[in-house]
Amino acid sequence: MSSARHHLGPATEVARTAVLGGAPAVQQPSGAFLGFPLAGAPEVTQVSTSWAGYLVHGGPGAFTTVEARWTEPAADCTDAPYDTLAAIWVGLDGSAGGKGTVQQTGTVSSCTEGEREYTAWFEMWPDVAVFYNDPVEPGDRLWARVEYIGNDTYELFLRNITKKWTEVTYAKPPKGTDPKRASAEVIVEAGMGPRGTHFLTKFARVAVTSAKINGKSLGDSDAWKVIMKQDGVLKATTSGLTGGGSSFRVTWKDWGTRIRGTHRRPR
Repeated sequence: MSSARHHLGPATEVARTAVLGGAPAVQQPSGAFLGFPLAGAPEVTQVSTSWAGYLVHGGPGAFTTVEARWTEPAADCTDAPYDTLAAIWVGLDGSAGGKGTVQQTGTVSSCTEGEREYTAWFEMWPDVAVFYNDPVEPGDRLWARVEYIGNDTYELFLRNITKKWTEVTYAKPPKGTDPKRASAEVIVEAGMGPRGTHFLTKFARVAVTSAKINGKSLGDSDAWKVIMKQDGVLKATTSGLTGGGSSFRVTWKDWGTRIRGTHRRPR
């Protein structure tokens, strides 16, 4: 998968997006995470045009680790639009604080002209994503973790339990950014590409387990549930938390529509 083809990452409007493969010419959001209240009942479901899953907000420096496990879903490229994307990732700073930063790692499934592809990656937005050469297939069990280890350094850990490979990368945020570690996310996302926001790759569901923030289950962190909805079309739903607050499912509903152009980052 070309690193210039897909985009994922931080948020504008209702949820920032990360970028798999280079930053488009967009205006970064100012201030706190736009679209989500910074206070209020966490059980209220939030709506994003390209995110589904859970996120947590806190003050600067509130979060040092986020992790989760999932089973890679099969991408159904039958009758898919020209290009689709579904990225599963964990990250810090994707939805609050910092200057448009996000430190994240995970997997992505895509359909391009009917051809499906599965890839593992990490990204220190706004730097471009780095794609690993390790194999990923439907049914593989993945474990991802992002941890701040001090001295402006992050450990990005990704393990394919099924295929028995592990990638551990140590990286610092790009020059000129100011990560606050004020949010943590476990997300399924449709990203951006040359034609704008991708359609969401069709999958049955993503089953996430062992989701933890700062070593505690997601349910202990006042996490906000996010569903994916665009132009009135429900693209993906997110279940409630189960398994002691550490498990949930994201279910595909529709490819959605594609917002053309890359002059703004849609959310």
